[in-house]
Amino acid sequence: MTHTSCTSDLIAWGCTGARTVDSQVHREMVSGLEMPVGVKHDVYGHVNQAMDSIISASSGHTHLSIGQNGLVSQVTTRGNKYAHLVLRGGGESSTQYTGTNYDTTAITKASIRLGELNLARKVVVDCSHGNSRKTPENQVIAANELIKQIAHRKLTPLHQVFPLAGLMLESNLKMGKQEAPRNADDVRKLAYGVSITDACIGWETTGSHWQEFRGFSRIHPLLQRAAGPQAASCLLSVEFLQRTVSSRTEKQLFPWDALCGPKKLSF
Repeated sequence: MTHTSCTSDLIAWGCTGARTVDSQVHREMVSGLEMPVGVKHDVYGHVNQAMDSIISASSGHTHLSIGQNGLVSQVTTRGNKYAHLVLRGGGESSTQYTGTNYDTTAITKASIRLGELNLARKVVVDCSHGNSRKTPENQVIAANELIKQIAHRKLTPLHQVFPLAGLMLESNLKMGKQEAPRNADDVRKLAYGVSITDACIGWETTGSHWQEFRGFSRIHPLLQRAAGPQAASCLLSVEFLQRTVSSRTEKQLFPWDALCGPKKLSF
């Protein structure tokens, strides 16, 4: 029950995670957000589940949330028509690795299926997670493949669209990862600029790939307006950068004073 309207103007793009693709709460939240939101498929590579989530998020909902005045409210949303698919590879959490899905065939197949469901036919590719088998060096391989696809810009046979809208790179100041600290001694041993969650590529590698994408943006008009220095981690096509109309109406359900009385609560 998180209210997001007060910060939505600060966010150009968002994404839900693979482990929340079936979460009704996340689907309802996305339906009321005022920015494009990517929806990842699950960790096993089941792309259809993400498409079900996009259908739900693009529809209107009425649900409990926190209103602009900080009160528990009944919120009605209009749906997020810019919700779109994120391909992140699959199977790294299962006993059998099911493979990557950043190749042309996988992206085109997903785009065609999205078109059949009357959903946004553009997809964003996550170069990390399943597509890198959580090995940061493999992100470079995925990014290089996507650069080739942009260079050739092959259109889907049915809808004649270029299906790749952007990519995600998991980066930090330095490559690799380190264990999260468990005590004060561990904190003192932390290396500066190294991730304590997923393994990342370094800042120099991120910058070099971004420069390559900016170079291609000068060639393809579709990407010209999407490529700028402020969009360092995700390249989005023009149709995903359009602003959606405000999509939330609120009805206060519970007066805060009636619930809490005069006491001051701290969280």
